[in-house]
Amino acid sequence: MTFCRYLAPVVFGTILVSPAYAADAVAKCANAVAARQIFWCTLAIESPITTRARRAQAYDNRGIAYAHDGQSDRALADFNEAIRLAPDNVIAYTNRGNLHLNTVQYDRAVEDYSEALRLDPLYGPAFVGRGVAHVRLGRFREALSDLDVAVRLTPTDAKIFDNRGTAYLSIGQTELAIRDYSESIRLEPDSASGYYNRGNALARVERLEEALQDLKQAIRLSPNNASAHYNCGLVYLMKGDRAQAVAEMIEALRLNPAHEGARRGLTSLEGDG
Repeated sequence: MTFCRYLAPVVFGTILVSPAYAADAVAKCANAVAARQIFWCTLAIESPITTRARRAQAYDNRGIAYAHDGQSDRALADFNEAIRLAPDNVIAYTNRGNLHLNTVQYDRAVEDYSEALRLDPLYGPAFVGRGVAHVRLGRFREALSDLDVAVRLTPTDAKIFDNRGTAYLSIGQTELAIRDYSESIRLEPDSASGYYNRGNALARVERLEEALQDLKQAIRLSPNNASAHYNCGLVYLMKGDRAQAVAEMIEALRLNPAHEGARRGLTSLEGDG
């Protein structure tokens, strides 16, 4: 792997590193990108003059870099070490929760976000993460409770409104979902997610022309979104436009041949024809 090959010749832990160079490593560990962040964080971690607190931060930052690089096991090991070195590190618990969320370990994510909130009851990112984890676990009331707090703490974050809209939609509160999706779009007009989700919500209340407008905007912003084409097909079907429904489902399958909904829909439409 690139990371191991990149660091193989370097054995910083066995040589004397100047205080200025170690401080530079800590700063670059926090601000560098991708492989360079891993490099600088490793230097900061292995320097014998890095303080315990700075070493914990370096593990946390390197864990983020590993997570972005798809190296989940190494990311988890680094977040664990960051927490061991600094057990009151709210950010490390939240980052480990984010990793669990991204690796579909939702119960573990809830545990980490809850510990972060025990340490800091007003830490917004932990409310957001726990709310999303609750959504994915089907615990929509708990999700709404967390996301309501997150909105109050960070009222300009479009993704919070997007996620709260999904929680509302999941319990049948479609108008509230549409309201939140609209706010998400206002805050982040170039995000395909808000348009896609609002389009689906509008279709539920049979506001079909508006639904199509939103789904088409989602496609313009994210042209490879097979599900948006599939849902466009469903809306066209609701409008009685069979030809357009078929065309959209064909496009969905072209973009994602494994899209089961589009495959079933197309089979059904061809059978009816």
